[in-house]
Amino acid sequence: MHVKVNENLYAIFRFFMRFFPCCAILVTWRYRQMFYDYHTHTFFSDDSDAPMTLMLDAGIKNGLAEMAITDHYDPGYPDPEFPFKLDFDEYHRQLEEKQEEYRSRIRLVKGIEIGIQHDQLDNCRKAARAYDYDYIIGSFHCACAEPLYNGHFFDGKTARQVYEDYYTYVLNNLKKYDDFCNLGHMNIIDRYAPEIAPFSDYSDIVEAILRHLI
Repeated sequence: MHVKVNENLYAIFRFFMRFFPCCAILVTWRYRQMFYDYHTHTFFSDDSDAPMTLMLDAGIKNGLAEMAITDHYDPGYPDPEFPFKLDFDEYHRQLEEKQEEYRSRIRLVKGIEIGIQHDQLDNCRKAARAYDYDYIIGSFHCACAEPLYNGHFFDGKTARQVYEDYYTYVLNNLKKYDDFCNLGHMNIIDRYAPEIAPFSDYSDIVEAILRHLI
């Protein structure tokens, strides 16, 4: 993988390495030790039973400088066993309580992961704007009102049709909804599709998504 280096920063680093090597090594070591996790779930999400304290303690143990708690809110999720509703009042109370309790040990970023669906965009906006979140993930767990995990979205389609339909659905919704900081696991379709289509089959749609986000 080719990584593009910021030439100005690299020049400054070389300067310090030449004339102040101890400082350069110290700075390099300091930032090498900073790790972050900005996608975590607690028992507020239907797919987790971990208390918030357990997550934060694990983050501290593993050397995290920051952790975003981003529990699920997926309005209109079409599986009654996993409604992905959120007790907003209690969730916000615990975020603020734990942020204060842990402030000297780890930075708790107050977040949420909002599931985007075409017929729930108003509910998504309402949730995103109802509280002063530090970080919001916008994700797609459904497409065309079908949960991706149950396989119905793929019925009767070729791999190419599946990928074109999914990414087109994502793009169309993103053109109407932008209340998020980061698009979560955009390629989640790879986890559930019975066959992964060649990237060339749908690369133009992915490019359009990325250009729209930028």
